[in-house]
Amino acid sequence: MRKQRQNTTSFYNPFGSTLQAYSNAEFSYAYGFGGQYMDSEIAGDGNSYAFEYRDYDPRIIRFKSRDPKAGKFPWWTPYQYAGNRPIDGIDLEGAEYITYTVKIIDGNAPVIIDVCDYRDIEGFNYEKYSESFGPEGRGVKYIYQFENANGEIYDEVEEMEIAQGGGLSISAIGRHGFFQGEGAKTIFGPHKDVQAYNSYDWSINPIDEVDAIAYTHDRDQEDLGTFCWLEDVRTLPGDKAAIEGWDAYYNRVTEQRHKRGIDNITGRPASDEAVNSAYTASMFFGMLVRYKEWKISEMEKLGLDKNNPKDMLDPRVTIDSYKGKGYEFKRNAEQKILKVAKDSATR
Repeated sequence: MRKQRQNTTSFYNPFGSTLQAYSNAEFSYAYGFGGQYMDSEIAGDGNSYAFEYRDYDPRIIRFKSRDPKAGKFPWWTPYQYAGNRPIDGIDLEGAEYITYTVKIIDGNAPVIIDVCDYRDIEGFNYEKYSESFGPEGRGVKYIYQFENANGEIYDEVEEMEIAQGGGLSISAIGRHGFFQGEGAKTIFGPHKDVQAYNSYDWSINPIDEVDAIAYTHDRDQEDLGTFCWLEDVRTLPGDKAAIEGWDAYYNRVTEQRHKRGIDNITGRPASDEAVNSAYTASMFFGMLVRYKEWKISEMEKLGLDKNNPKDMLDPRVTIDSYKGKGYEFKRNAEQKILKVAKDSATR
């Protein structure tokens, strides 16, 4: 009989991820590869791992039973692990990410020639995540094929866009779905050779209500002709509206202590990812709003035009000047967080 994790405590991290603290001393040896439980009773120490739907044998780099979703992946053996990527792949219960294959012929305009969208796969862990994703994590993958005039592919490059990490990284704090965070998903992706043809892709559906609020906020910013999410004070009404939306969502779906409210985009109970992201986004935008309100006040004192981008970039009213006195710990901390977020987004 398989042993179960015991004495496992979940605690909320206000920066957007639900962390796990394992107090059971057995954790150090009971769980290993891929964070999965080792069924040492079956084939010896480290020779069998109990995944969600099937058991894995690292000696042959294969599962010992068929993938229950094998019918959705006819080009792979039903016994493969993580898309046959045993070194860097992570099996996420058979789910895969969205992959766009983009062809660039002899330096001409890019063309999307293939799209594989594996979101909303039946049986995925939707209590934790809003939508399914694959071995390389949350985000969108682009495969770029460079072809010469003779129709020969001479180079192929893979890149991830809007990748979302874990822990306290900027990608964890500032990213969720396709739209929450600096920028949004583009049509042709992040590669430098497609930038001249690129624009944001507003046709793709948000992954949940939290992402949908960010979608509305980003569309409004684009309509305003925003030059900088941090320094453009014209977005202040939209920033406040987004906070109201995220706060309302968080309060609604967490109203009942032991039962999550329904997310109206997914049609399922709100995921941990969505709840944490709503809380995090509201907290981060709260800092942003307080900064922009200070900025507007200072611009008025200096006789600067609140609608003039040049005036908004006056060094006396930018984030570098948003420093309180030594005892104003909160303001100094918020200044550092906003500055780091800005610098990370513009690299």
